[in-house]
Amino acid sequence: KFYLQSCAVEDVAAFTYFEVVVGLTNEQLARLAIEFPVFLTLNIELATRPFAVVLQRDVGLTPRQVRLTLRRAPQLLCYSSAKLGTVITFLAKELSALGPAQLRRVILRCPSLLGYK
Repeated sequence: KFYLQSCAVEDVAAFTYFEVVVGLTNEQLARLAIEFPVFLTLNIELATRPFAVVLQRDVGLTPRQVRLTLRRAPQLLCYSSAKLGTVITFLAKELSALGPAQLRRVILRCPSLLGYK
């Protein structure tokens, strides 16, 4: 457990979600808080639902793969589902010769690609 000024991290809903559902360790949670302090203010349910829908609908990821993607690149929750959709469309066009399975592999291996402009 670590503390952020006056509140324990388990008091923050976003961190509880990432610890329990996504499976981040305390060290990873601490790094997340330092690198992306916006997580302290996220409504985690409102942030994760559109993210999961886009990845499941447009990429074909399973719920387990969505959690893995969040574990590898939690900062993606800071982006709108429209932005994610735009990047996925771009990647799908660029990788069209390889097919949808290759797009899934690319996103699973390097989910931070979804954050590029």
